[in-house]
Amino acid sequence: MSVNETDFDFESMKDKALEQLRSGKSLYGKDRAFAPLLKSFLESALEAEMESHMDDFERSSGNRRNGKSTKQIRTSDGTIDIDTPRDRRSSFGSTINVRPASTDGRPTLEVLHPDNTTTKFRYD
Repeated sequence: MSVNETDFDFESMKDKALEQLRSGKSLYGKDRAFAPLLKSFLESALEAEMESHMDDFERSSGNRRNGKSTKQIRTSDGTIDIDTPRDRRSSFGSTINVRPASTDGRPTLEVLHPDNTTTKFRYD
């Protein structure tokens, strides 16, 4: 199942974020306001990459989708589970790479662009 805009309730996220801000809680981590937004974004991006990867050549050579696996993104406030697509030949390599948290507990999201430049995002 692909992730689409109807799977994410922006109003609920906004209400939850405001509630957590008022109470001084973090917005990141499992069961926090931004976790569904991050999950939705990453899963949508991974699905788009897989769709691009599974071109006519891949399909004609016998490669097919092969379900999904779950990976965890660790943040300083907990973990978020992401469903990542797989292919039969294990030739799918995402340009999105979530590096483990460094010593400060903040993971880095890296996006590799077609021109081999990288954009990095740090989570505070």
